Amino acid sequence: MGVPDEHAGKRVKCPGCGEAVRVPADVVGPPPSEVRAPKKKPAADDWLSALEAPATTPKAVGAVGAVGAVGAVGAMGGAGAAAGVAGGIPCPGCDVTCRPDAVLCVSCGHRFDSKRSMKTKVKRSASVNEDGDVVHGAAAKVGRTSARFVGALVGGAVAAVVGAGAWLALAMVLDIQIGWLALGVGLLTGIGCAIGAQCQNFMVGGLAAIYAVVGILLGKLLIAQFVLLPLLQAGDTESDEMWDSPRAEQRNLRITVLEHLIQEEQLTDTDLSAYRSWETSRWDGGIEAHWLPESLQKTADDYWASLDEGAQSRIYQDPEVAGRRSGVLFYMSEHDEFKASQRRAYESWTRSFEGYPPPKLEALADARWESASEEERAEMYMPFDAEAMEEMVRQLTFWFAFAATFGLADFGFIIGAMVAAFGMGQGKALFGG
Repeated sequence: MGVPDEHAGKRVKCPGCGEAVRVPADVVGPPPSEVRAPKKKPAADDWLSALEAPATTPKAVGAVGAVGAVGAVGAMGGAGAAAGVAGGIPCPGCDVTCRPDAVLCVSCGHRFDSKRSMKTKVKRSASVNEDGDVVHGAAAKVGRTSARFVGALVGGAVAAVVGAGAWLALAMVLDIQIGWLALGVGLLTGIGCAIGAQCQNFMVGGLAAIYAVVGILLGKLLIAQFVLLPLLQAGDTESDEMWDSPRAEQRNLRITVLEHLIQEEQLTDTDLSAYRSWETSRWDGGIEAHWLPESLQKTADDYWASLDEGAQSRIYQDPEVAGRRSGVLFYMSEHDEFKASQRRAYESWTRSFEGYPPPKLEALADARWESASEEERAEMYMPFDAEAMEEMVRQLTFWFAFAATFGLADFGFIIGAMVAAFGMGQGKALFGG
């Protein structure tokens, strides 16, 4: 450190460390004009100031660094901060006010010396979470990704439900399912996911494709439930009347009586011809064609009324009673409960293919049923549960209706809907990625 001669023997402040030191009387320093301040390390943002106005002296460098920092902030944050620079000039690229000696606009990258532009980019290194705390770096990126994922989930779910509902509404109005509307469901789910995430990228596109399938399946389930199933159930009502009604049971009894008369050769030629003609034509007409002609009904009813109870039981039995007797006899055969004569009678009956077992076997079956325990009865015969059967038929009818909503073309529509949803969610049309 050099000091003038008049400071010899006095205490002075060191410009390097700031400590007060005594100058020896015999030390003579260089002239004051040659004393220079120590060089300081430039601040992190001074490179922008250096680009705007290169300095020639250490004193100028400090001034440029101070003003340049203000100019850089003004250029990136808006024209207001930079407008305060005295004698500033507008940038031809973005109209931001810069200093007269600037060589680079930090807002748009315009270079005043070469008339060219440099690319500039503002790095977002922090964001604010829901609690108002500033989150930096990777944590901020994870937070943004999570928020976009949740938004895509909610937006896609809403779009899938709306698309399925719109598809159902059109099907109910037109009374038909339009398969290519699945493409519309795909586009809608893609838009919903993109709006929910407020961006478009690969993740959003993948979720949109999944929701497209969900929306299509939901739409087909709704169409099966509210459009096709009522049509099938209307047909089932006619079927129940034809096969499972008191009128149908009476018809089956008359058919059994007429078949018995034919076997016994007691049916007249006129009635036989009418019966054969009815058998041939009953499947070609509607439900009314399944009922016997009045002449054949009268013939069967008159013969049935002329029989006693025993004879009637040999021709026609209640289906539940007949099924129970057959089950008991089969149980006795499997558990070797028959005597020798009873087994011969049982085997003879099974080989004859007759409708009902002989009276002795019927009586044996009835007695065994009365003496059987609950466990044995459950193994011998399972009563027909009409309600359980009706529920099973209803479920089968629903899934049959659901399967009927699919055709070969529908699988192509599903693939097309997934592609459309992915393209809308992954593309750049709405938010630019």
